Amino acid sequence: MTPDQQLQHLRTTVDVYLKSLANSHEPETLYEPIRYVLHAPGKRIRPVLTLISGLMAGGKEASLMPLAAAVEVFHNFTLVHDDIMDHAATRRGNPTVHTRWDENVAILSGDMMVGMAYRLLIESDTPHLRSVLSVFQDSVDAVCEGQALDKEFEVRPVVSIPEYLTMIEKKTAWLISTALRMGWVSVNGNDGTDKKLHQLAILLGRGFQIQDDYLDLMGDQASFGKTIGGDIVEGKRTYLVLTALERAQGEDRALVDRILAHEAGLQDINRVRDLFGRLGVLSETETVINQIFEDIWRMLRDFESFPAFPLLKHQTEQILNRKF
Repeated sequence: MTPDQQLQHLRTTVDVYLKSLANSHEPETLYEPIRYVLHAPGKRIRPVLTLISGLMAGGKEASLMPLAAAVEVFHNFTLVHDDIMDHAATRRGNPTVHTRWDENVAILSGDMMVGMAYRLLIESDTPHLRSVLSVFQDSVDAVCEGQALDKEFEVRPVVSIPEYLTMIEKKTAWLISTALRMGWVSVNGNDGTDKKLHQLAILLGRGFQIQDDYLDLMGDQASFGKTIGGDIVEGKRTYLVLTALERAQGEDRALVDRILAHEAGLQDINRVRDLFGRLGVLSETETVINQIFEDIWRMLRDFESFPAFPLLKHQTEQILNRKF
């Protein structure tokens, strides 16, 4: 099989495994929302990275699958709770759990998904369970800290770009790190390679999120899967907005202040694009993204001799070359 076919096989296998979870039917308001979330289509980036890193370490797909599923279940828990906090009505074009049911159902189902993730880890057959649990808990801590920072930033008058980068590393990159590290650690323990995988994942997460910020304003509506300009309307402190805030003056600054005050609407998106173009925000963001991607490609060379490296390279290419 080609790397692309192998990745598709791994995604399909993850989907099948996820559909074997949460098969209890009582209470219905607990398990039906979990199935609704886990059975929804997705790119499965994180569980596939877990499988790839475990295969690189010499592990077997079947043994790695519970760990990969744990990562995906936890990731979906974060989405369920984030949607509540962000008052989001849709996710990937479908009603969010708290919209389709209610907030109490969404909170409890999300809590149960955390428990499911830990059970998957505990019942896996890794000989390095303590190390695996430690890696996973590092991510739980980081993701919760990142979400707390994200919510704090919504009301803080000043947020620096370094603070923003710290937030996205915790909220986005650490879960990618867990995905990559856990597969490896489950086979070989903490042998040092997991630290290199962590460094790679932090760059991947940073690049992924800044690229997401960029695509939210400049992406194609049909393929992006979210409303273009949604971050602007929601007044989010993104990399683009914070860079514009450092550069804007006069009437330009007034428009940026409107964004931060949640007063900008979809009718302002073209003006925002023009402003960010004039201020060099768009070109600056593109430069930063490209530099991160170059650093990632350099780091990948450290893993060229490992089994299944072509899968890691191909999955990385798909992450970095996405237009949605």
